[in-house]
Amino acid sequence: MKYKVLVADDEYIIRRGIIKLLSKYSDLEVVAEAEDGEQAFEQAKDKEIDIFFVDINMPFMNGLQFIEKIKELQPNTIVNVITGYDKFEYVRQALRLGVFEYILKPLNENAFHETIDKILNAMKQKNEEEKYLRWAKAILGINKSNYISEFLDRSTLLQYSEEKVREEIDFLGLDLPEKYTMTLIYYERIENPDIRKHWNDKLLYASVENIAKESYESLAPLYLCKNNKGYLILICRTESKDMLDFINQEFKSVVERYLPAKVILAQQSDNNCYHIPKLYQDLLEKLEDIKCYPSIVKKTKQYIEESYYREELSLNDVAEYVNLSPQHLSRIFKKEMDITFIDYLTNVRIGKAIELFSDDALKMYEIAEKIGYSSQHYFSSVFKKVIGVSPIEYRNQRKELQRENFYGLS
Repeated sequence: MKYKVLVADDEYIIRRGIIKLLSKYSDLEVVAEAEDGEQAFEQAKDKEIDIFFVDINMPFMNGLQFIEKIKELQPNTIVNVITGYDKFEYVRQALRLGVFEYILKPLNENAFHETIDKILNAMKQKNEEEKYLRWAKAILGINKSNYISEFLDRSTLLQYSEEKVREEIDFLGLDLPEKYTMTLIYYERIENPDIRKHWNDKLLYASVENIAKESYESLAPLYLCKNNKGYLILICRTESKDMLDFINQEFKSVVERYLPAKVILAQQSDNNCYHIPKLYQDLLEKLEDIKCYPSIVKKTKQYIEESYYREELSLNDVAEYVNLSPQHLSRIFKKEMDITFIDYLTNVRIGKAIELFSDDALKMYEIAEKIGYSSQHYFSSVFKKVIGVSPIEYRNQRKELQRENFYGLS
């Protein structure tokens, strides 16, 4: 491989002398020369130059001006300054512009060859770095989803700063929209006799992931990965809440219709990509809470079944028992049971009252007390609201029905 070189110097003899010295190197090829900065820049725009030798003191556009412009056009190119002025100000400006070497006139052949050796070594190292970067990018492309999940898990563990988050996002090439949504998806394998196919964990995950890709495809850019807990992480563009709810529901229904799995998901949006670690941590906690909902609701129902007769039984009592705030328990119970806590407690009490109606020895006020009501009047009011008739009417109707059935009158 030959490196392409441009030589720019307004002195013809100096320019030809440099080109002659460069001709001794098989790795170098002078593809352009110029006698002023403007001419050099025009040629550089049309050619991909690897190495420049540029005189500082040239007409129309001096060497420093040329370097500033060429670095904008080709920031990784190697630029060497040639000058007859050994002035500190020139040196300082050249170094600020990222010049590789500062070569003084008249040229010293030995010193020049030493400079070329340095340049060739630098080019070799640069090529190795570029080769490694191409390899790294290819590997990153293949394993991008793994790197994203590793970044998220590390970021919450190590409490990344915003600067570190920015570095990771740039490295991963995450092109996040201005407002994005993260979704954590937990799928639980269940036995489904209607699905005869043999399923293993890898096949199940791949199927859930494919359905997610299709379901959320319209919200591109879309990033999918799997974290160390086995949750599917999905990052995409934000839509309206109604649209997100619709897509979420469609995704869940397809998974649960065709796969032996139940889906639970937690979702949240943000407008700052550097908040990703915090967003991820919040969703992890939220998802763990949601996973616990069935067991919490089961404990709540069991507690009600065992304590319904206590007049003072309240949401606060049960919340303390299951170690949650009353507000949190109320939301969970309503979400899972589609009924409020107080309505469920009322239904349990009314059901117990109906069971007790069969005991003719019990007075109505006694039944009321046994199910948690100190006032017979209040019990009657609640019963009629739920059942549609008063407790006495219901009890009489039940007795009449039993009598008719006994004598075969029905």
